[in-house]
Amino acid sequence: MSVIELKTEFHKLIDNIEDEARLQDLFDSVAFYLGQDSTLLNENSPEMISNLKSSILQAESGKTISTQQLKKEINQWLSK
Repeated sequence: MSVIELKTEFHKLIDNIEDEARLQDLFDSVAFYLGQDSTLLNENSPEMISNLKSSILQAESGKTISTQQLKKEINQWLSK
């Protein structure tokens, strides 16, 4: 697949994401990968503090998944 084709397909995938949280996660991941965002590493940022508090509340209420389930979900996501 050429660079242009890859970019076109990537844009199509992004255009189909309606969930703001998933889109933000993707953006943060790509920005981090490209080295353009230090927010993810700044433990004092309001976004990081909010995300950590949310994660702690989810864990405390039992809203977790096993590593095996996570791997299954990742494989499903990658196969789309």
